[in-house]
Amino acid sequence: MKPRSQLCLANVLMTVGVAPWVLTLLWVGAFFALTPRGGPPAIPILDPLGMIGFMGMTFLFGLCVAGLGTVWSWLLTRDAEELGARRAPLFRSLVLLALLAPPLLVWLAGALKIGT
Repeated sequence: MKPRSQLCLANVLMTVGVAPWVLTLLWVGAFFALTPRGGPPAIPILDPLGMIGFMGMTFLFGLCVAGLGTVWSWLLTRDAEELGARRAPLFRSLVLLALLAPPLLVWLAGALKIGT
């Protein structure tokens, strides 16, 4: 398999891994944004415990699949700079931001003692 094809496959892995996580975050964001105070929800959502489990599973799926694609893309472009000179580092950065933002926010909230 050519290195260019491998990089395309790594990009597909990153996209497939991050898409469910981003769609879940958009779903939850739309639920909070569109539900009127004291009214019925405009967007259906699972019960809180089920939603936590669902978000956890989509995050773990994204971490495994997109993380694998990110490492593979980094290994491919590390040795051959001409392979993905402009777009690959930017795409990897966006995927890593999507995957690492939730644990960093939880750590930051704990460090600042927010919510206690």
